Amino acid sequence: MVADVIRKLFSGVDNRDWNSVITVFDDKVMLDYSSMNGVSPSLLSPKEIVDTWSSFLPGFDKTNHQLTNFNTIELNDLTRVTCKGKADHFIGSSVWTVDGDYVIEINKDNKVSSMKFDFKNQSGDLELPKKAIEIMQKRIR
Repeated sequence: MVADVIRKLFSGVDNRDWNSVITVFDDKVMLDYSSMNGVSPSLLSPKEIVDTWSSFLPGFDKTNHQLTNFNTIELNDLTRVTCKGKADHFIGSSVWTVDGDYVIEINKDNKVSSMKFDFKNQSGDLELPKKAIEIMQKRIR
């Protein structure tokens, strides 16, 4: 069941199926991408998370998340999953790749209650995130 939750989360992100993504989150989620973006960890609603992701990720033509080296620990009322993550972000033939480790906590209701990304490395076209933001800003106008 835990693998299904994680699969649904990242498949939903890559497919821009935001309704599916919302369903995997608990009412409030501690989201921490601070090692990558410098933003402090925050307790957010699923809608707040999806609003942020959907305002940026569709600026890429596609994304592809790959997760490996899963380790699962049962802790009272939750399951903590750690894994390596690699995300490729494409615009045309250019790619920006981000590597790191995820720590995802899933509660007894099989909902993600905490998600932390520990940034390790990036490669490829490091200007692609800026281009994706510009693309999204043009779509809003």
